[in-house]
Amino acid sequence: RGAAWYQGESNATHPGSYFAMMQAMLDCWRGLWGEGGFPFLFVQLPAIGNRSLWPEFREAQARCLSLPNTGMVVSIDEGHPTNVHPREKKGIGQRLAGLALARIYGRDIPAESPMLATMECSWENRQ
Repeated sequence: RGAAWYQGESNATHPGSYFAMMQAMLDCWRGLWGEGGFPFLFVQLPAIGNRSLWPEFREAQARCLSLPNTGMVVSIDEGHPTNVHPREKKGIGQRLAGLALARIYGRDIPAESPMLATMECSWENRQ
């Protein structure tokens, strides 16, 4: 009935092309399988150490929510500080399962990840 996707670590050094690649992949899959709008749920990669392009990549992943019938699980709190592939993924799996149950199977459960609504910068009290 859909796809659950947890990938992107090797694409994180090229955040500028990620959206176009995801859009092309989804269009291809949906066309090949004759399922034009099948649900595509994905994991926004967790935080990891000091990776300079990581925030931009996570933003590129969030932009994929503008593609039809997609959902994203935030996992910033589930990562490992030095390993791009954290061993413990149970929490992420539970979030994906909850999102699928709510979005695809119609369960009335809280499943949406928190999303930034607004941001304001002020330089007045900067130290």
